[in-house]
Amino acid sequence: FSVIWEMTPEAEIISTRYTKSI
Repeated sequence: FSVIWEMTPEAEIISTRYTKSI
């Protein structure tokens, strides 16, 4: 189970993607 953060150069969070990794 991992979390992928998508951020802008200004360190603003665009979206958070939760992925299940087996």
